[in-house]
Amino acid sequence: MRVRSFLLVSAAAVALATPALAQNGTVGFYVEGQGGVNWIEDIDGEVSFPGGSFTVDNAVDMDPGWAASGQVGYGFGNGLVVEGEVTYRDNSSDDAISFVTDADIESWAFMGNVMYEFGPFGGALPYIGVGAGVAIVDLDQPIFGSDDDTVFAAQGIVGVAYPFTDHLAAVIDYRYFRAFDVDYSPAAAAPYSASADIVNHTIMGGLRYTFQAPPPPPPPPVVVEPVAETAFIVFFDWDRADLTPEANLVLDDVVVVLNQNGYASIRLDGYTDLSGSAQYNLGLSERRANSVANGLIARGIAPDEIVIRAFGEENPLVPTPDGVREPQNRRVEIFLI
Repeated sequence: MRVRSFLLVSAAAVALATPALAQNGTVGFYVEGQGGVNWIEDIDGEVSFPGGSFTVDNAVDMDPGWAASGQVGYGFGNGLVVEGEVTYRDNSSDDAISFVTDADIESWAFMGNVMYEFGPFGGALPYIGVGAGVAIVDLDQPIFGSDDDTVFAAQGIVGVAYPFTDHLAAVIDYRYFRAFDVDYSPAAAAPYSASADIVNHTIMGGLRYTFQAPPPPPPPPVVVEPVAETAFIVFFDWDRADLTPEANLVLDDVVVVLNQNGYASIRLDGYTDLSGSAQYNLGLSERRANSVANGLIARGIAPDEIVIRAFGEENPLVPTPDGVREPQNRRVEIFLI
């Protein structure tokens, strides 16, 4: 029941972290190393023997010890992070059951963790998480000797990462780690044995190296030029710059509107589709703009009133993959200014 309750509470904490809150997070694979301090809560054990058992409160009072861990993980860039963890913890005590002194508890934990990063807040990424796995716990003291047990373990995690380069971040976190129902039954203690949960409070700090750089910040807003008061579009056949009959009708309309409204100048922007090389298309877009300019000049427009610009494959009306022949992208846009 204790295992189930712990996991339900921890999972609920992660579930409450709504993904929409994460603007940026760890992206791609990373490796991490940490070291720090570990405390073990006073151990309440159950001692068993043939014919019965009894409970001992505060059976062992452990001194602060140390811990070190290594992690390999992957961040999805939306706040969600998964990782595998290996952690070593070592604590000793000279205050145990009356005649049992100099106890030492060592453990290896092999955990799978799921975490969620918030923020960033001022560049920092706070995170919470849960983990589950196995722990190999070894208890040793001079009277009865050493015994180890491999048990289920679970943990809750709260921490913060602070990236100071695109790949390197400082991390510090707290881990509530519990190894469940650890049995201590060395041969020298037979027929007695003891069982207890080993509860650890671990604070560690270290470094995380992420192999993939985070995504670049969004580009600045594009400054859109003021839209000309009147605009026309002339389309072209594939790989051609000569005016079609439909194009000539458009130029007739341009001249009528120009003469009626007294615009000061005409801007011609030439484009191509995405078939062919970019260098060739830049020249083709210029030839198309010149063809329209010549058509307007033939209709009485002064050459010094015309401004020509060539863009090649840029700014397609219809976005397409490279190499696609799209008729609406083969054009010259005519602006009366």
